[in-house]
Amino acid sequence: MKIATVRAVAVVVDRGDYSIERSLGELKALAETTEIDIISEVVQQRASENPASYIGTGKLEELCVTVSELDADLVLVDDEISAAQMNKISESTGVEVKDRTGLILEIFARHADTSEGKLQVEIAQLKYRLTRLAGSRTSLSRLGGGIGTRGPGETKLETDRRTIRNRIINLEKKLKRVNDRRQVTSKRRKKSGLPIISFVGYTNVGKSSLINALSGSDLAAKNLLFVTLDPAVRTFKFENKKALLVDTVGFVERLPVHLVEAFKSTLSIMNESDLIIKVSDATDADWRNRLEITDKLIADMGATDIEQISVFNKCDLLNNDIQLPGIKVSAATGEGLERLCREMAKRLNAGRVKMKLTIPFEKTEEFHRMMSKGDIVSYEYTEGGIETVVEVEMKKQKY
Repeated sequence: MKIATVRAVAVVVDRGDYSIERSLGELKALAETTEIDIISEVVQQRASENPASYIGTGKLEELCVTVSELDADLVLVDDEISAAQMNKISESTGVEVKDRTGLILEIFARHADTSEGKLQVEIAQLKYRLTRLAGSRTSLSRLGGGIGTRGPGETKLETDRRTIRNRIINLEKKLKRVNDRRQVTSKRRKKSGLPIISFVGYTNVGKSSLINALSGSDLAAKNLLFVTLDPAVRTFKFENKKALLVDTVGFVERLPVHLVEAFKSTLSIMNESDLIIKVSDATDADWRNRLEITDKLIADMGATDIEQISVFNKCDLLNNDIQLPGIKVSAATGEGLERLCREMAKRLNAGRVKMKLTIPFEKTEEFHRMMSKGDIVSYEYTEGGIETVVEVEMKKQKY
C-alpha cells in the first residue's frame, strides 16, 4: 500500500550567509526521502531570527494563512530552531513543526541498519532532544512534585534530563565497544595488505552505484538521500591486483556539528585509506559547492594528505563537450570506468618498485600471502625455490 504523502510548507529566515535557493532545493530532496511534499515556501529576510517565533509576527501570520489555504499537514523549517520557537509556530499554525536537523535525524533513523549505525543515530537523537527539553511541552517522565521538591514542572524537567543523559552515557559505552571491534577489523584490513579506496562525496551522487559497477556487488543504490549510513566494504580486482572499495555516508550542506560528530567513527575509515575517490554528480549545476563541502569534511577528518581523485558520475546524461575538472564516468553505462581503473592503479602504484626474489620452498606461506595481496607480478618454480618478481611499496623516510 502506498504511503500517503505529507503536505508541508517550508519556512526559512534569509540572513544572507548562504544561498537560500540552494538550501531549499536540498530541503526538498531531504523531504522527498521521507514522503514529504513541499507545496509552498515562506521566506523572510532578516538580519537575525526572532528568538520567540523564528520568523517575525507579520510573517508568522502569512505562514498561518498559507498553511490554512493549502491545507498543509506540516511546517518544515529549513534551519535548526529551539523547542520554544517550534512550539510557537505549531500553536499559531495548528500543525506539526519539524526543523532541518529533526528531518535529517528521521532519515538517519530509517536507514541505520547495523548496530553501530543505530547507536550513532540514537545518540544524535537524544542530544538533539536534550537541547530542546527546556522548551518542550512533553516529557519523558511522568514523575510529579513531592515533599521537598521545588515544583512538579522543574522536577519532571530535571528527571527527564537525567534520564536522557544516563541513556546517552550507556549508549556511548556500547558504541565504544563496537568501535573497539571496528579497530580489530581495521587491523585485519591493514594486515591483509590490500589497499583501501574510500568513495566520499555529497549524498545521492551515485557512490554506491559506482562501487557496484566496479566490483559487481549489490550495495543498496536508490535515488534517495542518506541510503548509506554504515561503511560497506567490497573487494575489487584490477590489473592483477586486489583492493578494498569502501562506501561512506554522504554529506549535505550545513550538516549540524553534532551529527558529524556522531558519525566520525564511521567516517574514520577515510583516514585508513590509501586513496580517496571524491564523487560528484556531473548533472548537478551546483557541483562546485558540493565539492567544497566534500573537501571541507575530508579536511575536518584530517585526511587531506591522502591521494585523491575527482570523479564526476552520471556523465551519460551530459553533453560530451562539457569540461569538468575530473574523470567523467557513468555507473549506469560503464563509460569512463576503464580510465578510472587506470588512474587508481597509477596512484596506488606510485612509490612501488619491482624486485626479483627467490622464495625457498619452505617459505611457501609467504609466497601465497604475497600472491593474495597481488604483490607478485610473475613467478617460476626452479630447483632453488620460487623465482618471483614482486612489486613492493617503498616507505618514505622521515627526517
